Amino acid sequence: MTVRLPAFAFALTCWTAAAGAFTGKCVLQVEGKTYLNGPCPIVLDKGGDFSIGVDEKTPSKFFAMVSLSDRPGVADGFWNGPDAEGHAHYPLGTLTRQGACWVNGNTKVCAMK
Repeated sequence: MTVRLPAFAFALTCWTAAAGAFTGKCVLQVEGKTYLNGPCPIVLDKGGDFSIGVDEKTPSKFFAMVSLSDRPGVADGFWNGPDAEGHAHYPLGTLTRQGACWVNGNTKVCAMK
């Protein structure tokens, strides 16, 4: 399996070069705890990767990204961790798509317009 890890996975400042940014409804749940649930910035990349909770104007304390793999409906997730660090270097594992959300047994990342 080849996983594309976007350049913005580790550098917050690179997220601004995305294909589209807007405010939407975000959900970030990790190991039973909810870190985001409501309006937040969503940034879409041209290839389908996206981030929630990050942009230059209205950043959230917590943020996450979903990086699509070469398999349809499968992605890898990363977030800035329970201590709200400045880089999304904590892996969320392999995620599968369920509607507007990407999930696994421990994680739920949702981005809705």
